[in-house]
Amino acid sequence: MNFEVGQAIDIEFAFSDADQRRFSEISSDYNRLHLDAEFARKKGFQHQVVYGGLIIAKVSQAVGMHFPGDQGIWTSVKMTFRNPLYVDEVALLHAEISHLTPSLGSLILDIKVHSARDVICTGTATALTFGATPHV
Repeated sequence: MNFEVGQAIDIEFAFSDADQRRFSEISSDYNRLHLDAEFARKKGFQHQVVYGGLIIAKVSQAVGMHFPGDQGIWTSVKMTFRNPLYVDEVALLHAEISHLTPSLGSLILDIKVHSARDVICTGTATALTFGATPHV
């Protein structure tokens, strides 16, 4: 597959309480803000806050399945979280190729995650391609 600046994908997702609990087991992060809705409300949130690591997993989907897919691997991700995403809240990840370096086989994705309510986070992901041809 050939890549070009401006190519983009959108990935819609939501995380359930069960997703949160599986992630807590994998990460050994049992912060009650993520697992206890009553505790989260007492701290000023509407509901349990989705783990940032789960949102980053959607960036992994964008890189591993689309840009560049199985023709590469990510080398960095930088995200700035602006607002919480809540359990069962639908969000959209938008990933757009903003820069290509054909000589290095690398691409940079601009990432934005938002819900109907707000922007959740923004950032970038850098990936190296193996076999795919980036075009400027």
